[in-house]
Amino acid sequence: MAIIEIKNSDQEIIDCLTQKIQSEFGDTVTPIQNGIRVDCLDEHLSDINAYYKRICRHKRFYSWFGLTIKRLNS
Repeated sequence: MAIIEIKNSDQEIIDCLTQKIQSEFGDTVTPIQNGIRVDCLDEHLSDINAYYKRICRHKRFYSWFGLTIKRLNS
């Protein structure tokens, strides 16, 4: 068993990650200040890390993309 803490001030990212961990892996997720604490199997660590990075990249890209579209429409 592994215990990891993931901290991010964006609650939308934390909620998405929590849902994914609980539904796909069945691991235990406990809310902490600005993040979550995950009790998971060692085999799930790399998948959870990859998914977290993907969510963050996706969020940054679409935030940038949205700002660019707003500027072009002004």
